[in-house]
Amino acid sequence: MSVTVTKTGPWFASGPINFSSLRYNFKETQSGPVKASELFRNTNIYDRNPIVPDSTENKQAADPFSGGTDATKAPFVFKGTGTNWKASLMRNSIKRYFATQSGTDVNFDMGLFTASGSKGIDWDGQGVADAVGSVTGNITRNIYKEIRITGTCGSTDTGVNGTAGSGGVGAQKKPAAKLELPNPLKAINVTIKNSGNLHGAGGLGGFFADGTTPLDRSDPGKDGGIALKIWHEGSESKTIINNTGYIFGGGGGGEQGKHGYVNPAGLDAMRANCYRNDSYNYFGGYYNTCNGETLSDSCAAGDTVLRSMWYFRIQCATDPATGKSTGPYDGAVGTAYCYHEDIQNETSDPPVQGRGGRGGNGKGYTQAKSTGQAGTDPGAAICPSCDPGLAANPGGECSGPGGPGGDGGEWGDTGGSTTGLSPAATGLTQAEGGGKSGPSICGKNYFPATGSTGAANIKGPRNTNCEGEEADPIDPGSPPGISLTVNTVAGHNPCHVRFNRPATHLMVTRLDPADATQIKQTAGAGDLDKVWFRIRHEWNDDKDIDSVAVWRFRIRDPNLDHDHLKSIVYDSGRRGKRGTYNGPPDSGGTYPNDTGPDIGLGTGVYPIEWYGLSYRNKPPFDPSDPSNTLSKYNCPDQRFANQGWRTYLQNDQILHLVDDGGSEWNSQIEILPPSDPDHQGDGSNPDPSQQNTINYGKQPWIRSYANVDARVPGMEQNWSSFLKSHGITISNTDTSLGQFASNNYQPIDQNGEIEFDITASTGAGTYTVVAASDNGCTFTWEHVPGLFDSHVFVTPKFFASGASWGMGAAPTGFTEKGRIWPYTSEGGADANLNTSTNTWAPEVNASGTPNMGPTYFQVNVPSGEYGTYRLKFSLTNHHSLDPDDPYTITQGGNPAVTYNRINDIRPQSTEEIEAEEDLIANGQEPSMRYKNRAFTHNPVGVAFKIFDPSMREIKTSLNMTSGQGTYTYGVPTITWSASNILPSSNNPLHQVQCQSLAKDDTMPHYQYIEHDSYSAVPDRGDSDYPNTYQNNPNNPDSGSKLEFRSDASVPQGTLNGGSASGTITPSPNSNGSMDYEFIVSNPAGTATKTMNIK
Repeated sequence: MSVTVTKTGPWFASGPINFSSLRYNFKETQSGPVKASELFRNTNIYDRNPIVPDSTENKQAADPFSGGTDATKAPFVFKGTGTNWKASLMRNSIKRYFATQSGTDVNFDMGLFTASGSKGIDWDGQGVADAVGSVTGNITRNIYKEIRITGTCGSTDTGVNGTAGSGGVGAQKKPAAKLELPNPLKAINVTIKNSGNLHGAGGLGGFFADGTTPLDRSDPGKDGGIALKIWHEGSESKTIINNTGYIFGGGGGGEQGKHGYVNPAGLDAMRANCYRNDSYNYFGGYYNTCNGETLSDSCAAGDTVLRSMWYFRIQCATDPATGKSTGPYDGAVGTAYCYHEDIQNETSDPPVQGRGGRGGNGKGYTQAKSTGQAGTDPGAAICPSCDPGLAANPGGECSGPGGPGGDGGEWGDTGGSTTGLSPAATGLTQAEGGGKSGPSICGKNYFPATGSTGAANIKGPRNTNCEGEEADPIDPGSPPGISLTVNTVAGHNPCHVRFNRPATHLMVTRLDPADATQIKQTAGAGDLDKVWFRIRHEWNDDKDIDSVAVWRFRIRDPNLDHDHLKSIVYDSGRRGKRGTYNGPPDSGGTYPNDTGPDIGLGTGVYPIEWYGLSYRNKPPFDPSDPSNTLSKYNCPDQRFANQGWRTYLQNDQILHLVDDGGSEWNSQIEILPPSDPDHQGDGSNPDPSQQNTINYGKQPWIRSYANVDARVPGMEQNWSSFLKSHGITISNTDTSLGQFASNNYQPIDQNGEIEFDITASTGAGTYTVVAASDNGCTFTWEHVPGLFDSHVFVTPKFFASGASWGMGAAPTGFTEKGRIWPYTSEGGADANLNTSTNTWAPEVNASGTPNMGPTYFQVNVPSGEYGTYRLKFSLTNHHSLDPDDPYTITQGGNPAVTYNRINDIRPQSTEEIEAEEDLIANGQEPSMRYKNRAFTHNPVGVAFKIFDPSMREIKTSLNMTSGQGTYTYGVPTITWSASNILPSSNNPLHQVQCQSLAKDDTMPHYQYIEHDSYSAVPDRGDSDYPNTYQNNPNNPDSGSKLEFRSDASVPQGTLNGGSASGTITPSPNSNGSMDYEFIVSNPAGTATKTMNIK
C-alpha cells in the first residue's frame, strides 16, 4: 500500500501567533474581522468547512458550534460552551488532511489504520488515534479528509465459496477499495477523488468436476466483486465521491452448463439388465426302469422333464439258460422331452453422464473475460450398453450430453445463466445461476458520484447496498414467434417465374405479401393474383446447318386434361396462340426472334413439352433403352461452362440451347416482365390497398452483343471487349434514336439503376466504377436514403466505346488504361459534358487517334456511411457522324470538340429500306442515311463494373439483365421477423434458423408424343441423325424422382446475427418446389413457419 498523507498546516510550531495569521490560515481570508470565538475547535460533525476543525492535532478548547437555529445546518455559530481559548493552543494546529494513493494496491483500505497489515490511513501519523480499536480518531471527526486515488486498486478475492466447484456464489468478496468502519463509527467529512482505476474482482466460472454429487447440480457462476465500497454510520456527513477515472465492478462468472439426465437414485439406477437366453428343448436319452432308472434319467442332470415322449413295457427277468427276457412285463423303456435352461443375466455398466461445460470467468482485476466451454458428449456411452450377444432387458436409462457453460460477464455485467440446477443451498432457481454483476459503487451513507459518471467510466450497479444485482433470469414464460412477409413498399417482389432443372416444368410463385407462408389468393381478385410475364425466343440458328436447337415448346395447364382445348397456355410455334406448327421453313435462314404476349398464371407447376429438341441439350441416355439412343426425359438438361456451354442463367429465367454442332447458343428462351401496364403494378405504392401489386418495371435489359446478326461491322470493329461482354440496352435491334422532328432525332434516354449494399464486409475505403458506353452516358452515385453526398460522372459520347491505344491512365490495381474522372489531364469535365460546350478534349496520339478507353470513377466511403447505395445511369444514342470527317479536336478550345454528323438523317420509307437491303445483298455499301438507323452500324449499349476497396467485383451491368435490377423481377425477397428472442446468435437459447429442402418426392407430368418427320431411328453417325422420333413416348413414368437438396443461396442455420429480423433472397437452383422452414427458439419453446417457392 502506497499512501502519503499531507496536511494543510501545521502552523505556529514556533514564533509569535497573531490574529492576522490566524485569519489567513483558518478563515482563509486576508481581510475582515476575526474573533476568538470563531477559533474554538469546532466539533459539529454536520459542518463540512469548520474554521478550526476537530482533529487529534488541534488542541484548542472545543465548542459544538450549534448556536444557530438548526445545529445541523449552516450557519454554524459559536454556542458558548467552549471556554478558555488560548492563542498558545493554536500551535501545530492544522486545517485539512490529504491522503494520496499511488501505484498499485490490492484491496485498498481507507478505514482504520493497522500498522502490521498496512491497512487503513494513519491521518495524524502517530499510529494510535486512527488505529483499529480507536473510536475517536480523525476519521470520526469533522476535519476535512480528502482521499486522492491516482493509481490502481484491484481485488482478486474469491469470497465465500467463490472457487470453481465450491457450489457457492463467491459472496462477500473484498472490494478493490473500501472505506468501511465498524458500527457505530462514522466517517465524517470525507471526500474521495478518483483519477485512477478501481477494478473489482471477476467472478470465476462455475464447474463441478465429474463425479461431484448431487450429479444433477451445476456449479453456479461466482458473483463479481465490488470496485468501491463505502460503509459507515455517518448519515450526518455522507461521503462525497468525485470521479475522473474508472470505477469498474467485476463481471459475474458464467454458470456451469446443464448436465445430462441422471436418475434421482443415481447412475447405478440407470443400468440396463443385460440378458441372454440360450435355453433349449431336446429329446432325452433312453431310460430303463429295470435298471432302476426313471423318466427324469432321460434328461441331463439338472434339466427339466417337459413330458414323456414314449415308452414300451418290457420284461425285467432274464432266463439264465437262454439269456432271453422272461416273466411278466414289469418294466419299461422310454424317453422324455427335456428343457435345458441357460439364461444369462448381468447388469450393464452405468451410462456416462454428459457434464455441463465450465462457465466462463467474469472480467476483473488481472482476470480476462472468457466464454463458457462446451459440455461433454460421451457419444454412445451416454446409454448403458451390454456386452456383445446380450440384450438390454429392460434397456435402462440414457443420460444426455452436457450443455455449454455460460459466458463470463464484462466489467460490471452478470455472468451467463444456463438451464442448469444450482445447489439447493444457494437459493437460486433454474436459469439464474449466472454470477451477479459486481457493483461499481455500493454501501451506505455516501452521495452519488459526480464528475465522469457515464458508462465509459463507471461500470456495474451503483448506489446499491453491496448485495449486487441479481443475474438476469432466463424467462421461459414467453414463447417465440416469427412472421414471414414481403415488403412491397421497399420494392421487394412476391413473384417468381423460372424454368425447372431439368426444364420439364415452368415454376410459378406468387406469395401473399402479408404472410409469405401463403400464396396470394384473394376472392374475386381475378388477374390480381396471377403472375404476369412474357417469353422471348431469340434465334441464332439455321436449319440447314447442324439442324436447330429446338423447334417448338408448349406450356400446359396441369389442371386440365392433356387433350383439353385450353390446356395449352403458351405455344412458341404460334407466338403464344394455339394451333399447329411444323417447324422452321425447310429453306435456310434463321427463324425470326419472337416476344410473346403477356401470360398470366397462378402459383403452380406447369409441364413443358419440347419438340425438335437437339439431343445435345437433353439428359443422358436412358439406360433402359436397348438402342442407347433415347433420353428418358425430353427436355433441356443442365450444362455448365466447363461442359461447353451453360444452359441455365439469371435465376433460371434464361435457357441457352444448342443445335447439333458447336457450343455457342443457338436458341435463347428468356422470361421477361409483362408489357401491359395493367399487369405491371407498382410495388412501391404507399397506398396499403395497392401494396400487393407487382413491381415488374417497364423495360427489360438485354445484352447488345447478343444480337449475333448485328455484330458486324459496328460492335465488332469499334467496341472494346469490355463493352462487347457487358454492354446492355433496352433493345439490340433498335438504335433508340426516337422520333424525328425539325431535322433532328429526339433520342430515347435509356434510364436504369441498380442497388447494392456497402457494409463492413465490403469495407470502408475507395470504391471504383469502370464504365464504357456507346454513345454518352451520365451516371449518378447516391445513397438510397439520401443521407450522404451524391456524385455525378459522365462517359463522353463518341469517345467511350473502344480502346485507349496505350494513352490515358488507370487507378492503382487496374491495368486497362482509360481516363479517370473528371479528366483533369484532358482539360477537365463536369456533368454537362455531353449536353453543352465543354473545354474537355480527348487525348490524341501521333496518328490523330483519340483515347476511346473506359472511364474510371472513384469515391471514398467511410465506415460511418455504410448502407444501401444506387448507381443510376442515363444512356443516349446519337445519329451517326460523317465517316470521312467525324470530329475536330482542339485541345483547350471552347468548344474543344466539334462533331460533324451526316447530312441527311431523315427516316427512310419502306421502299427505300428495301432498296438499301438489295444493295447489301449484292455486296454493296448502303447509304449513311440507312446506317444511321441500323443497329448493325449504329449500336447502343452501356457497360459498367463496381469494385469494392479490395478490388472485388460487387455489381456489373449484366446484373441488370433478366431477373436482376429494378426493371425486371427475380426471386422473392422475404422479410423474417422474430419476437421474444435476444438479437444475438451467440446466445444458444435464442436462435432463428432456416433450412431448405425439396417439398415433393416427384413432380407429375404429362406423357406425350415427340413429333418430327422421322419414323425410324438412323445410326447416330448418320448426318441425318434426328433430334426426336415420331411415336416415341416422352416421360414414360408418372413423375421424375427428386433427391434431397438444399438451397445454397439461403443461409442454412442461424440467421439472427445482430437483430431479430432480416431478409433473405431464396434462389432455388435445382429441380422441384422448395420448402423454406424458419425455426425460432427460446427457452420457452419453438415456433416454425414454412414458405414454399415453386
